[in-house]
Amino acid sequence: MLIALLLPAVQAAREAARRMQCANNIRQLAIAVHNFHDTYNEFPTGWRQTKLGTDPRNGNNRHERISGLAMLLPYIEQVSTYDLITAIVSHHPWDAAATINNAPNPYRNLIPGFRCPSDGASIPADYLKPTNYRMNRGDKPTDIDWNEGRHYHSGVFGSGAHGATSMASIRDGTSQTMLFAEGVIGTSSNRSQVVGGVAYGRETAPDFNGGQAFRPIDWLNVRGAGKSFAAGVIIASEVAYDEHAVPAASRALGRRWGDAPATFTNVWTILPPNSPAIARHGDPNSNVEVWCIVPASSYHPGGAATVACDASYRFVPDSVDTSSGPPPRKSGITATGLSLRYIDLEGVNSEDNIRGYSGTSPWGVWGAYGSKAGGESVSL
Repeated sequence: MLIALLLPAVQAAREAARRMQCANNIRQLAIAVHNFHDTYNEFPTGWRQTKLGTDPRNGNNRHERISGLAMLLPYIEQVSTYDLITAIVSHHPWDAAATINNAPNPYRNLIPGFRCPSDGASIPADYLKPTNYRMNRGDKPTDIDWNEGRHYHSGVFGSGAHGATSMASIRDGTSQTMLFAEGVIGTSSNRSQVVGGVAYGRETAPDFNGGQAFRPIDWLNVRGAGKSFAAGVIIASEVAYDEHAVPAASRALGRRWGDAPATFTNVWTILPPNSPAIARHGDPNSNVEVWCIVPASSYHPGGAATVACDASYRFVPDSVDTSSGPPPRKSGITATGLSLRYIDLEGVNSEDNIRGYSGTSPWGVWGAYGSKAGGESVSL
């Protein structure tokens, strides 16, 4: 009986300690961004690391898919891993080979500061290594290639093809704009669960075809009872997760800290924390990286860890507001919050309007926290 009484208290104390360590990890990443900014007067980008230049042998792009997290390695006491990356930067960050150019593969290195202690995902030694901390892409869905040529990402981390974010360009204020958020690592054991898996068959492109199907509220319909997806929902298969049948290069959530696409190192502030990750495909074997929108998530009770651009820690609850203070809508549109589409907003009449939209986030306090220059007056 004594053990039964004490066990919950012990478990709670252990989780409190893990949550404190997680908070420290994500804050250290924010401090690393500040140090990077002190060096370059800008943040790392999420896609196309122009600081890495081109391949001197042929002039080809050497930096397209390397993540912003990889650029922070020298600032979190991981210089040796960063040096390996710069030595083989023309190589793909999804290659799981043990050696590349006769040197150890840097993307197989486990980076302790990228892992939340509450996420016990165990990754074999010969696999690419994961991250629990993801870059803020904002509140506008974008595709696997960050929509090169379409400059409409509203978060802090965008494509280097359009330039990098600086402190000065965060017009909403560094204390009111999210930098990183936590995300659960996908494994075979949580593939069929809302937190950890990916559901297919919902439109995730932002109104490119008139906005008939795109409503974030529809994405929530994939949830079933408990932790599982609803009956009949198409979920990503093992084939979808395994790059060319090589499990060591898994496409599951968070499984490659060095790779830039959505499923690995990014989150959006549309659905609240611990909502389902959604992709537009209907075939369970399709590539999960394509048009996949990933929310923040964690194994901490009730929410997920985030850090703002001023390095202040925020634990954001699952109940965070996604509807208050919506932007001006077109005449006759009464939808609010997650029921809104970009095409419902005043002045948005084409795909170009959506790309260029820089006003108030449609998705309340949570969306405002993700946008760096939306002009919102709300605060988290």
